[in-house]
Amino acid sequence: MEPVPIGKHFGGAVPGNTVVQIVAAADNVGGVIIRTLRSDPFGGAVILYASKTAPVSHADPLAQPVFVANGTTGTSVEAVAPYPLLVPPGYGLWATSNTSVGSMSMSWDFLS
Repeated sequence: MEPVPIGKHFGGAVPGNTVVQIVAAADNVGGVIIRTLRSDPFGGAVILYASKTAPVSHADPLAQPVFVANGTTGTSVEAVAPYPLLVPPGYGLWATSNTSVGSMSMSWDFLS
């Protein structure tokens, strides 16, 4: 297995039933590569969306989820993306959750 480099940019979120912007769509002019991505849903779902507009909630039927981690109530379960993700130019990244204690952390690079 080859090592995966970490990204220059780091972000984390505990969305807690809200939508948290990680990367603005306007800032993504050449694409974004998500190098590392992990989540601990701890009793709910933590979702990473990549889209041109922000999702309205964790259950937005029009949003585009690219990573979803589900957990069992009262149990800490770590989910890790198995490979880097390439996000097209013009798409932003948002984390949402239906739990107040789930978390997500990631590293990424902007492409030019």
